[in-house]
This record gives sequence, C-alpha cells and structure tokens, in this order.
Amino acid sequence: MPYLSLYSTFDVFVTLTAMEQQPKLLPSPIAQALSLAWELGYTITVPLVVLALGGRLLDRAWGTSPWLFVAGIVLSIAISTWLVYRKSVAILRASEGATPPSQVASPTPRQPELPKV
Repeated sequence: MPYLSLYSTFDVFVTLTAMEQQPKLLPSPIAQALSLAWELGYTITVPLVVLALGGRLLDRAWGTSPWLFVAGIVLSIAISTWLVYRKSVAILRASEGATPPSQVASPTPRQPELPKV
C-alpha cells in the first residue's frame, strides 16, 4: 500500500508542475464582458432581494406596511449604485495605461551598434 500512496503523490506533483509551466491564457473579450455582466447582475440583485425581503418581513411583523419594504428598496438602490461606481472606477483605473491597438505606433528599427575601435 505505501507504494500506491507514493506513486499517487508523485503523480500529483508531476501534474501540478506541468500545470504551472503551461502559459496562462487571457480570457477573450466576450468572456470578460460576460464575467462583468454576471458580477454586476449579482451586485444589483443580491442587495435588492435581501433588503426588500427583509423590509417586507419587518413590515408584516410590525404592521408598518409598505414603509420598511420601500426603505429596503431605496437602501438597496443606494448600495448597488455605490458598488457599481466602485467597480467602474476600478475598471477605468486599470485601463488608463492601455492604448487601443490601432493607436500603437510601430517601433522604429534600431540601428546596429558598431564596435568601438
């Protein structure tokens, strides 16, 4: 049995080492856009659902319908707006240094250096 566990450990080590040596592929622009849309969807949906349901439950318990429900929705809009703003600023800061490929100038060819005599 020890032979099997040693073999398995070696096999896992070789696999992990091979995985580390593979070049990292950048996600396609479509995958990046879908990822951003998914993230923003959750950023807006989760606060809205949680705070609206919380307001509804408190309204039922305290008999204040619909005021806590409305307050939950207003608060969720404020929170979602702030989170989307933070994400937008982070994306803009990350892309500040990037220039579109059409605006990148081709490098000037370097002249070979002559040996000093």
